Amino acid sequence: MASSMLWASRAASYLRISVFHRGFSTVLKDLKYVDSHEWVKVEGNSATIGITDHAQDHLGDVVYVELPEVGAAVKQGESFGAVESVKATSDVNSPVSGKVVEVNEELSGSPAKVNSSPYEDGWIIKVEMKDAGELKNLMDSEEYSKFKALRADALAMLDVGFYAKRDNREADWLRIVAFFLMFPNYYQTIVPNLSFDKEMTLKSEKHFKQFEVNAG
Repeated sequence: MASSMLWASRAASYLRISVFHRGFSTVLKDLKYVDSHEWVKVEGNSATIGITDHAQDHLGDVVYVELPEVGAAVKQGESFGAVESVKATSDVNSPVSGKVVEVNEELSGSPAKVNSSPYEDGWIIKVEMKDAGELKNLMDSEEYSKFKALRADALAMLDVGFYAKRDNREADWLRIVAFFLMFPNYYQTIVPNLSFDKEMTLKSEKHFKQFEVNAG
């Protein structure tokens, strides 16, 4: 992924695309992460789970946390509860499969702990893991940081592209399309349902091919 990030940076530079990252959030080294922005801390067969600093920052002030029952089964990648903020309600997915052995009851009266201390006092559940092998599907802190940066770039470029298309600046819009076409595996994962019509794709190919020649 690191080489792809470097290639993306070179491509963006050549295509004269500049974006601004949307702030910074804390990522802890001793945790594992998933692309839906949950974290897990593993101690033996016990897994403590919560949402990341990035997630709470985007949600805004948390006003309610839906907690599962102790003893409930959770499955990797599936929802076990939700976090409601003043802006939105977001499902919380489990990074691992297993059985809930403890929930953070303090969140019932103090949901804002998810904002003030997402990695400590704001933890949500503890799980007895069913299969430690599932951990290989998760990201470490470095991989998650790169994922966040890539997603921030993608969303920022979509914003740039929206205004370029709205203002009929076709050349600028085509550069954005060309960039996404260079990295479909990453951006289709990070920005689901991203697609471009056939005419736009064909028009952008000259930018893509021109970059390949100059970078080769």
